[in-house]
Amino acid sequence: MQRIVAAVYLMAIAIWVGSVIFHSFVVAPTLFRSLPQSTAGDVVARIFPTYYLIGYVCGAVATIAPWLLRGSGTGERTVVWASIVAATMLFATIVGGAVIHPRAAALRSGLAAAAADSPERSQFRRLHAAAVGANLLVLTGGLVLVVIVSRHLRW
Repeated sequence: MQRIVAAVYLMAIAIWVGSVIFHSFVVAPTLFRSLPQSTAGDVVARIFPTYYLIGYVCGAVATIAPWLLRGSGTGERTVVWASIVAATMLFATIVGGAVIHPRAAALRSGLAAAAADSPERSQFRRLHAAAVGANLLVLTGGLVLVVIVSRHLRW
């Protein structure tokens, strides 16, 4: 059973970090370079629900799995730290998906007609910056988690 939990745990971390990297450095930049900004924004907005769902599922697994692996050679401090890092990442993902994304999506529909210095554009930029910050926290946490797990996980 420990091997199955460990395998699922590692897959969750790999999928989560991989999806953040792929979305942030391949999908979004390619769309915004290849399509008109409003079209690219529409496509990215359609991707976000699935993107965040992947984060929620992987985050839940990555937060819980260390506790299930106690006694498999993984020290108590490692379990606690791995869980704290994953829970922080999950929190940032939830904020991005359940708070920031819906607010930004509500503003997006009116941006085409809004002036460059409008309050709506300013608020959208702030929300976008917050989403990028949350995503960067998830990515950084994921890389830290990879280091923690690779140093301490015993099969």
